Amino acid sequence: YDWTSAVSSSKSQGNSTLPLHKPSPVDVMVVQDRMIYVKRDDQLRLQGSQISGNKARKMFALNQLSSDEFPQCVVSYGGPQSNAMLALAAIVHFQNQTRPTGAPPRRFVYYTKKLPKFLRKNP
Repeated sequence: YDWTSAVSSSKSQGNSTLPLHKPSPVDVMVVQDRMIYVKRDDQLRLQGSQISGNKARKMFALNQLSSDEFPQCVVSYGGPQSNAMLALAAIVHFQNQTRPTGAPPRRFVYYTKKLPKFLRKNP
């Protein structure tokens, strides 16, 4: 698959990111006579959300689950300023927006350590 032409085509149509359904595009360049491969996660966007980049790649499988397969509650643990927390919350929110009528809402529970003093003083 020619990712270079896919990225060029997408950009020429006014899209700065590619919908996520294939692996990250890879740019090939030469730096100081060495061939360098750059994985372009910045070109990915998770459909149905504002999630992009490496979080889109990491959350792809969860986002693809049907309403029947999606867990009733997603539980995670991480830092108080975690981008992954925001991505998970967005996926659960999207699932709740698209759930069938009468289906129970999905929950998202996030555990974190006590906030550091500097963050409590400067949220």
